[in-house]
Amino acid sequence: MTNLAHDIPLGAFDHQIRDLITRGHLQDALDQLRNVALNGPRNLADEAIALLGRHADLLREERRGVLTHDHVWTQRARITDAALKLLEELERRFATIGSPRHVASSVTTLVFRYRGNRVRKDNRHKQSQTDRLD
Repeated sequence: MTNLAHDIPLGAFDHQIRDLITRGHLQDALDQLRNVALNGPRNLADEAIALLGRHADLLREERRGVLTHDHVWTQRARITDAALKLLEELERRFATIGSPRHVASSVTTLVFRYRGNRVRKDNRHKQSQTDRLD
């Protein structure tokens, strides 16, 4: 999935994410929500990643056949509700600090995932080390 958070203002993401949820594409909606959240406050980014994990666990348990249809439906509804609340919180936060495009352009953050752990590498730190070598 392409990270479009640098190219589209949050308002467009809001509609895109809500549309994905409406069409039943929860995985894609959670991916987009994570992409937006990674450009915001760290606690909200962590929350988006946790939602992705909850959804992955639900899909795995559903494939294994250890959950009833009602339980799967209930958990999916809870994850959807949490995603919509997180989206509202991101809208509120970005309204006070600017769009994700402006946040992302001020500090470019690379996010690597290795066995479920997230390591953040700030390009400003890398640049300052490069400047010292010159």
